[in-house]
Amino acid sequence: MNLVKHGILLILMGCVMASCQIKDTEHEGETPVKRQVLKNWSMESSLRISVPGDEISTPTFDDNQWLEVEVPTTVLRALVKAGVYPDPHFDLNNFLIPDASDKLNERLGLGKYSHIEGHPNPFKDPYWFRTEFDVSKKEKGRMVWLNFDGINYRADVWVNGKKVADAKEMVGMFTRFKFNITDKVNYGQKNVLAVKIHQVDHPGAAWPGKQLEVFGPHRGHGVDIFKDATLKMSAGWDCAPVVRDRNMGIYQDVYLTYTNAVDIRDPYVITDLPLPDTTVANITVYADLHNAGPEPVKGVLKGNIELMNKVDFVTYTREMPGEM
Repeated sequence: MNLVKHGILLILMGCVMASCQIKDTEHEGETPVKRQVLKNWSMESSLRISVPGDEISTPTFDDNQWLEVEVPTTVLRALVKAGVYPDPHFDLNNFLIPDASDKLNERLGLGKYSHIEGHPNPFKDPYWFRTEFDVSKKEKGRMVWLNFDGINYRADVWVNGKKVADAKEMVGMFTRFKFNITDKVNYGQKNVLAVKIHQVDHPGAAWPGKQLEVFGPHRGHGVDIFKDATLKMSAGWDCAPVVRDRNMGIYQDVYLTYTNAVDIRDPYVITDLPLPDTTVANITVYADLHNAGPEPVKGVLKGNIELMNKVDFVTYTREMPGEM
């Protein structure tokens, strides 16, 4: 595995859009990266599933009794959409939903609303997400990457009965994850992905966790959740109610990408104005080149620059000055 960082200095006027590709002779003329978003998910609490991930991620596993969900989603959003819990945005419905904190459940009497009998805290244990997908035979010979743009908070991942990642390495709400699953997929056949999503390590218990008195004490916030790399406000804030599942789930797209042996990762642009002159910008484009193949690769990194003359903002459109 080789990782090379490239930097290119460009002097441009106006605004630019940059794209890069690596070209090799074997796949010349093909689109360098194709994105395949995974759909048709199902979800179930691990409290109701006793089999391991290597079995859940096989085509023979029956998930017909699981809840059909749309990813991206949090666990609570999926349950609200299915009518299991009322919408917490209306009235006092948030007090009809159990909390991820045992302490808060006991203090506010929320455990009795749990949809899992015998478990007053339905968000304490992990949830399973499962989907099936196809990989075209045309992709054979290319690298197949499994991408997660956002999960909360930890995850174990299996593809076709083989473990791809565990919750020790796949952790953090604001981190993107990318795994090479080339040797785990079946071309021209059904493939199965199983993701076990874990609750944050420290759910926190806001004090008092409610604000039912006009001009009374604020809701408080869950201090413990500050130990985790997650959304702090989900454990409550003076101006926001507690999010009962702490936004547990897959809250961004999960998708496949196909590349040649060399993958272009994390491109970014640094813009420097040679002040006081603001008519010219020095733009440096960086990208990491990752060779996932067994052999060294020699190629040429090319970048395309397009001038943006018009920028659409939310409420207006602005014409930009300058030219290439």
